[in-house]
Amino acid sequence: MEANRQNRAVFLDKDGTLMEDIPYNSDPKRFVFSPGVVDGLGLLAQAGFRLVIVSNQSGVARGHFDVSALLPMEERLREMFSAEGLVLDGIYWCPHFPGGANPQFGIPCSCRKPAPGMIFKAGTDLCLDLKGSWMIGDRESDVQSAHNAGCHSAFLHNIVDKEIDPLPDLVSTTFLDLARKIVSHTIETLPL
Repeated sequence: MEANRQNRAVFLDKDGTLMEDIPYNSDPKRFVFSPGVVDGLGLLAQAGFRLVIVSNQSGVARGHFDVSALLPMEERLREMFSAEGLVLDGIYWCPHFPGGANPQFGIPCSCRKPAPGMIFKAGTDLCLDLKGSWMIGDRESDVQSAHNAGCHSAFLHNIVDKEIDPLPDLVSTTFLDLARKIVSHTIETLPL
């Protein structure tokens, strides 16, 4: 069955991608979109991509904050998207980190990037075409997670020639440029 616009997604890393990377930031009051992110999200939404956050939150397992902090974080992110006229279709968290101080979450899992568990869960929940979807992130684990899930990858990094394996499909130093490239790539590969 041919994929349609409504079942493609862009999976978004939170820290270092949507907003500046503040280690273990669980305070929704400190959430601010990075420059160019709102415009980039708008382009992706106009192109028919669903927007889904997939974020490792090892601060839970490491004991920096409680798992209950994830709900206010999610509520704030939904408010931020809505305030910009954007729909946030899903948020998936991985609170795990093997050997973390919190024994409930200090375990191996299938959701912590580079594992594809969060993407697979979103794909199932939202009936997504993963082959037509993208992952935007600022870490090698984001690129690997996309690869492991069968998605395209877009690497946001200020060192464009950084060697990572597997190689990302797209690389740029800005979120807005990556969004433009994803939209352009998608238009070029649509069947006639």
